Amino acid sequence: MKIMVVGYFHSAHWEPASVEALARLGHHVVGFDMARYWGKDYASRVVRRLQPRLAFARANRDLVAAVRKERPDAVYCRRSIEISADTLRTIRADAGAVLVSYMNDDPFGFRRGHPMWRAFVEAIPEYDVHLVFREVNVPEFHAHGARRCRVLLPYFVPELHRRLAVTEEDRARYGCDAIFIGHGAVDHRVAFLRKAAEAGCRIKVFGPHWSGPAAPKRLGGIEVRGGVFGEEYVKAINAARVCLCFYDHGNRDALTTRNMEIPACGSVLVAERTEAAMNVHVHGEEALFFDSPEEMIEHIRVLRDPALRDRIGGAGLAWAAKGEHRVEARMAVVVDEIERVRTGGDVGRPPLAITG
Repeated sequence: MKIMVVGYFHSAHWEPASVEALARLGHHVVGFDMARYWGKDYASRVVRRLQPRLAFARANRDLVAAVRKERPDAVYCRRSIEISADTLRTIRADAGAVLVSYMNDDPFGFRRGHPMWRAFVEAIPEYDVHLVFREVNVPEFHAHGARRCRVLLPYFVPELHRRLAVTEEDRARYGCDAIFIGHGAVDHRVAFLRKAAEAGCRIKVFGPHWSGPAAPKRLGGIEVRGGVFGEEYVKAINAARVCLCFYDHGNRDALTTRNMEIPACGSVLVAERTEAAMNVHVHGEEALFFDSPEEMIEHIRVLRDPALRDRIGGAGLAWAAKGEHRVEARMAVVVDEIERVRTGGDVGRPPLAITG
C-alpha cells in the first residue's frame, strides 16, 4: 500500500519515525513536510492568526499537486491543522485516497477560539478516520461530524529511546535527584517543582517557554536550560536519578510521550497519577505516580536508593521489550484503520468510539 505522511519532519521521533515504521511494515511511504510553510517572521505569524486559509493557501495547493503526482492509497495527516476541508474534498475526488487524521493536541480545549483550530474543526467530517490523543476528544469529534474516531496512544522509538552508558560529562550536565524535560506553563508544575527544590531535592529543568510567570525565579532557584532533543534527550533521561512527568491541564492531557519514552530508556518515571497513565504502567513496579507535591517529593527521596531505581528501571525495560507501545505497533493500528475503510468495513455502520 502507498501511504503519504503529511506533517512536520524536523523531529526524528515523530514523522520520520512513523515513515520508517510504516516502511518496515511493508508499505511504500512518501512524505509531505508542512514545516516549510511556517514562516517565522512577524508578518507570517500575524497572517496565520488572522487569515489561516490565506497563510496556508500554497501548502494546500502543493499538497493537492503532490497527491495527484503520487496517487497514494491513503493520506495520513499528523496534526495537520493547515489542511482545509476543500483540499480534503479535492483529494478524495481526484485520488480516492483514504484520509486519516492524527491529532495529539486538543481542538476543544484552550485552542478552540483560534481561527486555525476552527478551520480544523470544520474539516473534521471530511476525514475517514480520526486518531486522537485523549479519551475526552472521542465524543467531541463525533459531535462535530467525525465518521470514525478512536484513541491512539503515544509511542516510543526503540532505536532512540533505550538504556545507554552516560559519561562523566553527561552526569555533570544532567545528573540530579530529578529532572523535568518539558515546556514551561503557568500551571501546577511551577509549584510542584518549587516545593521539591525547597524540600532539598536537586532538580534540573530543560525546555522552552520558562519565562514570565513560569520564570526560574518562581521555581525556587532551579536551573533552567533550553530544550534537549534526540540523543541528548536520551542522555538526560539516563543520567538523572528520576524523570518527572507533568501533564498540560490546559490541553486536557492525561498522558504524554514521556510516559512511554522514560521507561523504555530503563529510567524511573515519576508522573502525575491519572487513569490513562496507570492503564499503561503498574504503580510501584514500572513507575511511580503522585497526586500532590508531598507525594512527588517522597518518591524522589525514596528513589535515592540505587537498588530501588534498578528494580523499577529494569521493570520498565521489560515493559518496553513486550513491544505493544513501540512505534511499529501504533503504525500497525493506522494501517488497520486504512484497510478497514478500503475494504468497506465501515459502510453502513454508525460512528464508533474505540480506545486503545
